[in-house]
Amino acid sequence: MTYPCLVLDHDDTVVNSTATVHYPCFAEYTAKFFPKAKLYTLEEYVLKNFDPGVYDFFHGEVGMTEDDMKHEQAYWHEYVQHHVPQVYDGMRDILWDYVHAGGTICVVSHSLSPNILRDYRENSLPEPELVYGWEVPKERRKPQPYALFDIMEKLHFTEPHLLRSDFSRPNLSYAVRHTDDKNEQLLRIIRNVGGSAPAKEPNRSRLSCATKVFPQNIITADWDMPSARCGRMPGFRGAPPSW
Repeated sequence: MTYPCLVLDHDDTVVNSTATVHYPCFAEYTAKFFPKAKLYTLEEYVLKNFDPGVYDFFHGEVGMTEDDMKHEQAYWHEYVQHHVPQVYDGMRDILWDYVHAGGTICVVSHSLSPNILRDYRENSLPEPELVYGWEVPKERRKPQPYALFDIMEKLHFTEPHLLRSDFSRPNLSYAVRHTDDKNEQLLRIIRNVGGSAPAKEPNRSRLSCATKVFPQNIITADWDMPSARCGRMPGFRGAPPSW
C-alpha cells in the first residue's frame, strides 16, 4: 500500500481528551479546592491553555501557588488513571479500515504508553504496533524525530520514507473572534488585512444581508454558488470550497 504505516498523536487527535477528561478534571479540582474561582466553560478552558498558557492560567488567573500546581498535577494524574477519553466519531472506522487494508498504526504522544494502550482497548480501536509516550527520554520524546526513524527501522522499511502532515501553514493565520456583530468584525478584519479573501456563511439570509453591508463600506461583494452557500470576495480565483 502507498502508506504502510500511520503514526498518530493521541490526545485530541484520536480521542477527545480535553472535553471528556482534562476539562472535567479541572472543573472538579477547582470546585473542590478553589470554590471562589471563576467557573470556566470548556471553550474558555481550551483558549486559556493556549493564551496565556497553562502555567499563567493556573497561577495568574485561578490563583494556584507552586505547591497548589504540584497538587493539581498529582490530582490530574490520578484522575486520568480512572477516566477513559472518548474516541472521536468516525475515528474507529477509519483506523480499522486502514488496518484491514494492511496498514500499521503507531502512536507518538505526550501521554503515558499504558494510558494510550488502555484508551485504544477501551474504545475498541486496533492496538498500535509501537507506542512512544511520555516515559521516553526527553531527547527522544515528541517533537524530536527519533520515534519516526526508529519506527521505520523496526518495521523494516527498505528505505527511509516519511510524509509529515500537520496544521502548520506559513501563509495562513488562525484566530477565533467572539462577537455579537459578525458583519462589523468581518469588516474590521478586511480593513486590517490586505488582499482579498473568501467569506463563508452557512445561512443564506444572513449572507444576503452581509452583501448589502459591504458596498456601504466601500467594499464590493458578491455571492454565487447557492448550493454551496458560500460568499465570494472579488479577486478570489476559482470557486470557494463547499460546505
